[in-house]
Amino acid sequence: MVQALILSVVLPIVVATALVSIGHQLWRPGSPVAGGRWSVALAPSLGALAAIWAVKSLPGLPPSDYSQWAVWMSLLAAVGVLVLDRTGAPPAAHLGFRGLISLLVPFLVLSPLVNGSWGLGTTLAWVLGAGGAIFLAWTVIDAQREAVKGPKIPLALTIWGTAGAIALAASGTMLLGQETGGATATLGVITVLGLLRPELDPARLLAGPISVVVLGLVLAGVHYAEVSTLTAALVAFVPLTLLAARRNPFAQSGLQGLVMQGALTFAVAAAAISVAAVQGAPEAADDAEDSNSYGY
Repeated sequence: MVQALILSVVLPIVVATALVSIGHQLWRPGSPVAGGRWSVALAPSLGALAAIWAVKSLPGLPPSDYSQWAVWMSLLAAVGVLVLDRTGAPPAAHLGFRGLISLLVPFLVLSPLVNGSWGLGTTLAWVLGAGGAIFLAWTVIDAQREAVKGPKIPLALTIWGTAGAIALAASGTMLLGQETGGATATLGVITVLGLLRPELDPARLLAGPISVVVLGLVLAGVHYAEVSTLTAALVAFVPLTLLAARRNPFAQSGLQGLVMQGALTFAVAAAAISVAAVQGAPEAADDAEDSNSYGY
């Protein structure tokens, strides 16, 4: 278990480091950042896949574990954003694609319940509600693409992903936590990239993949494991702290702005982790007595 936990973090870091090093030619101090956009967009999804491979094996397509639809859809989100950017698609195309992916994720993750015991009302409530949360997080992060550059966005998203991973693990869903942690580990690498390349503009590239993988896996934790809806709601709220970035008078002031944004994001993330830890304690004790758990 310890070896798998280490590999589920180390392997994504290796993958992300290789991606951004090649994409941005970090051995060349003056290399432009535009040519490496693909590496930033793909890193979270490939990091999550690397974490799954380290713990189990690469998921099939379609996956037998429905929670892993979140990882595959995050990869589709990354590729779609790259294609839309490359072709100069209008804002309406970005919004349409964002809405489609945001609704597909909960539908696919929850498809055993949708096709099983749920009625139309419950299905619409969860698919529209979870899809709306993904869409909102994606939109808020994407909106910072012109206002906030450098390491601020990836740092805030690293804190968010860490909160999601710890909340999942604390709720007894270790595998989902490791997958989320794999995506998050790549964000730490991109934060370092932002320090090395202050002109980096990663918000649009990261918004879709990380919103889909974090909220999709947390949604799976709610329905297939022991994550509470309150924990899920707090995790979903974390990216909204980025709305303060535009109003923050220190948003463009280097280290001070970085620390302020990080502290604000951490405050909300800590609340999500605390709730998960408190509510997950009884379940963790029960799991210790039951070795035949669901596998998360």
